[in-house]
Amino acid sequence: MTSETADTPNPRANAMLVETLAGALRSTESGLTAVPDLLARVLTEGSWRSFITPRGEHVKHDGFEDFVTTPPTHGIGSSLGLIRRVVGDRVDVLDLLDQALQRNSAQGRCTDIVDDLDEVGGIEPRAPGSSAARGMRWLRDNRPDLLERVTAGELSTNAAMIEAKQRDKMVSVPVHKPDRVARALLKQMTPDERRQLVDLLSAELDT
Repeated sequence: MTSETADTPNPRANAMLVETLAGALRSTESGLTAVPDLLARVLTEGSWRSFITPRGEHVKHDGFEDFVTTPPTHGIGSSLGLIRRVVGDRVDVLDLLDQALQRNSAQGRCTDIVDDLDEVGGIEPRAPGSSAARGMRWLRDNRPDLLERVTAGELSTNAAMIEAKQRDKMVSVPVHKPDRVARALLKQMTPDERRQLVDLLSAELDT
């Protein structure tokens, strides 16, 4: 971060948005509801990169995490953890946030902002591509059509990665209830996969 005498009009316009975001993060629960939309504007417009403090200092940030953690009025005095919690399940904002944080990776400061909320369970937390952030990055680079559906709320990141054949579909059922296991597997498996399963189970029972 650097600060210098203001000499351009744009940073002054950015300052209002930055101050509003900082105030919302410090506010009550009702005020926090405004954070996701404010954060989306700050990220989309790049307001965090250059703005004017109330004392007339021109502040510039190279990395978004630095902007978040720097105390007011040179930053918003928060943490990525709080930002993540307040944004919640707003995948469109999480995608913008991830893009901003990825710019830090060139400096060795790549940060995953959200753990995968796997809707079907069973994926190891640290397996390659197991985080929603990594999933969004892959979709952004390889399947922007699916990413658009994710940010629109039509698909979860996990469902999009399954559709793109980058993850196996998983099911989670109580193993002590064979009828539920059977129904869950039959619903998800093709006829050929069902026959293979029957053969495998029969072979195990015969041993």
